[in-house]
Amino acid sequence: RIRAVEALNEAGIPCGVLMGPILPGLSDEPAQLEAVVTAALDAGAVSVGSVLLHLRAGVRDHYLSTLAATRPDLVARHQRLYPDGRSYAPANERRRVSGLVQDAVRRHGGRPMPSSDGSDDPDAPARPVAVRGRRHTAGPAPVDSARARVDQLALGL
Repeated sequence: RIRAVEALNEAGIPCGVLMGPILPGLSDEPAQLEAVVTAALDAGAVSVGSVLLHLRAGVRDHYLSTLAATRPDLVARHQRLYPDGRSYAPANERRRVSGLVQDAVRRHGGRPMPSSDGSDDPDAPARPVAVRGRRHTAGPAPVDSARARVDQLALGL
């Protein structure tokens, strides 16, 4: 992936790196994060950001059972970070990891990516945002399929 970042940036296509998921106790050590940041910036990444592990339903059971089989020493930590079926680690843990990444980016002369995960309750519904004077939840605008024009691409074989 780092080679792809380098190739895209060399071709004039600005490309950044989003590190994720960062796994608590497995890939969140400062030296590990610093190594990825350094490689990304050396490859020409225009920005570097991070996302801590999300444990959504379906993934949660598989991840925790695999963790118990391979790294039982980390199970209690994960249960503390993701209690009662919560999908996200607490905001302070997300900020801690994001801060480590952004500090490394700054040390190496890169541009930190704005953080979007400072919410105290990431499981809360999306906050409404203003769009052209109307209120919508964040996300793509609905498409009026009756007016949508679609061009079909075809291969000339």
